[in-house]
Amino acid sequence: MKKILFRILAQVFSIAIFVGVFLFSLFITYGYRYDFEENQVVQTSVIDVCMAPKQADLYLDDEFYSSKACDKIFGLNLGTHSLEVKKDGYFSWNKNIYLDNEKVSLYSQILLIPKPEYYMTTVLEEGVEQVWVSPNQSRYAAYDKAFDVIKIFSASGSATIFLETPAEIMDVVWVDNNNLVTDTTDGRYEVNVNKGDWQLADEVSYHPRTIESDLIIKGNELWVMDGDEEIFITRYSGVIESAQYFYNESNLLITTENDVRICDFEGENCHVITNKDEGTPVAYPARSKKIIFVKNGTLKQLTLNGPSGNYLEMNL
Repeated sequence: MKKILFRILAQVFSIAIFVGVFLFSLFITYGYRYDFEENQVVQTSVIDVCMAPKQADLYLDDEFYSSKACDKIFGLNLGTHSLEVKKDGYFSWNKNIYLDNEKVSLYSQILLIPKPEYYMTTVLEEGVEQVWVSPNQSRYAAYDKAFDVIKIFSASGSATIFLETPAEIMDVVWVDNNNLVTDTTDGRYEVNVNKGDWQLADEVSYHPRTIESDLIIKGNELWVMDGDEEIFITRYSGVIESAQYFYNESNLLITTENDVRICDFEGENCHVITNKDEGTPVAYPARSKKIIFVKNGTLKQLTLNGPSGNYLEMNL
């Protein structure tokens, strides 16, 4: 009889422990903990962080937290906290975050920008006054007036294409990634980049296709379209010439009259990575490390490497 009673009590005790652990897990999972100083149950929040490059150091409220590429920070009191990510050879990233009763705050694509001494620059062409960028930014056209040649450069690094022009070029428009419309001193021509066949087309009407974007430039302000609502992102001292998403939608490549900078999506953590000639476009092939721009009349390709060689490797 005692053995049976002992077994029953043991089973009840085991079930009680199981239920207790289960309830405690739910308690933690839903973001609650007991604050012994306040002597009450308080709600907490979670920050989900992923960083690039690898082995960057994450600091929470000025205290070292982790060097993992991705991590979750549990049990944080609601309110303001500071995050900072550091790595030798890179600009640091920092942000003050206000945690409310949302379960998780996502910062899953924190991108550190390498310092200038780790940039690699290739000269594609000298004596360039203007460069025209294809709609998908995979090709760049530059006109060599001395030889009446349009040179087509590829972001992938493949061979340069030389197109001998029928007359002096006044302007170029990319209709799509393979076809150009050019205004020349002898009229308007169409040309297929791959075939190199020029056709006089004085009456042609063209509607150049551009990269679709929800980013809106208003003078020195940058906004984003969210559904039917315009949301303010950031403001600069100078006029913004262009803005596009950089590598992922958590970062922006922004050009002003004379410089190129990379910022996080909120317009914070901005770093000027190079200067450029006023009024010239800047191209960034999607999900690459390369930025094409004109500086001092030279068409340059800048690659963001980073000292460890693993820049832009996202481990998500």
